[in-house]
Amino acid sequence: MKQGVSSWTVTGATLLLCCRLRGHRWSRSRRGAVIENDEHVLAIRRWLDDVIIGYNFCPYARPTDEAQQVRIVASSCRSPEGVLEDLSMEAVRLPTVAQKDIDPGQPATTLLVCPHVVEWESFDEFRAFYDTELSNGYIFAEQDLYIVYFHPSYGRGWGLSADLGRSRFRVYGLQQVHEFS
Repeated sequence: MKQGVSSWTVTGATLLLCCRLRGHRWSRSRRGAVIENDEHVLAIRRWLDDVIIGYNFCPYARPTDEAQQVRIVASSCRSPEGVLEDLSMEAVRLPTVAQKDIDPGQPATTLLVCPHVVEWESFDEFRAFYDTELSNGYIFAEQDLYIVYFHPSYGRGWGLSADLGRSRFRVYGLQQVHEFS
């Protein structure tokens, strides 16, 4: 792990919490942080439709998708620190659990595709970042958000079909904790 990510994690989580408490939608001036509708986003959209929803791997995916509440974007960042910043920005966009009614079309889940972080081609590096820097998915727990991960190498060696359930790209998914209740 590169030095410096942990210190940003505390600052980023604190900033995210302050923005949430004040009701701000924080946006940054950094150009090209997330991209909508590029080849990576379209590939993950097909995977979500064909595999995750098609095979009913996640019981929450279909109703969330039918309400048009799944946002899929690609990070243009080439470093884990940049992706962490993108995750923080995307977390701000999502409603809190206190918001009982989420309008159709308002994101309730975000899938952040991370195709440009070279070291994450290794599943072990991708998972290590998840375990340490993302606190096993609970880095945004105070905001009632949980992170899940998908990687092309996940499950290799388990005797599963080559494509069954695997994402073509590296993806972190942000969703509300209550979806798991």
